[in-house]
Amino acid sequence: MRRIYHRFPLKIDLDFDLERPFREVLTCIGMMNGTHITTRRNDKLVKSSVAIEISDNMTGFTGLDALRSLADEVTDAADFRIEIHETLLKGEGRFPLSADTFLLRIQDQRERTGCIVVKEGSYGAVDAMDLKRMLLGACK
Repeated sequence: MRRIYHRFPLKIDLDFDLERPFREVLTCIGMMNGTHITTRRNDKLVKSSVAIEISDNMTGFTGLDALRSLADEVTDAADFRIEIHETLLKGEGRFPLSADTFLLRIQDQRERTGCIVVKEGSYGAVDAMDLKRMLLGACK
């Protein structure tokens, strides 16, 4: 079943192909959901958390946990909303830095998967190229 969001923007930020089959990319995206990574930036500790939702009924998004198996329930194309939250970790507590939201469309192209990325809003520390690097890293 195709899971397409009917309000996906026509103006895109990045269009690229992953040299992986569609079902394999679906599995990689599913594994990214709920993960986080902690990095050092200018002597500060920053935690980046990833939350992913999939298009539901063409009008909204639902969590990936609502599906039994992502690879079994999705065919041809799928739209995802990916939220990346950055938090500054200090001894006094945690402080939110930024929240970036992306729309990602993946399309089956036989041996490869076409990807289109749109960033919602223009603020935040993460851009479309960073999301591409995350996808490439998850699919290795």
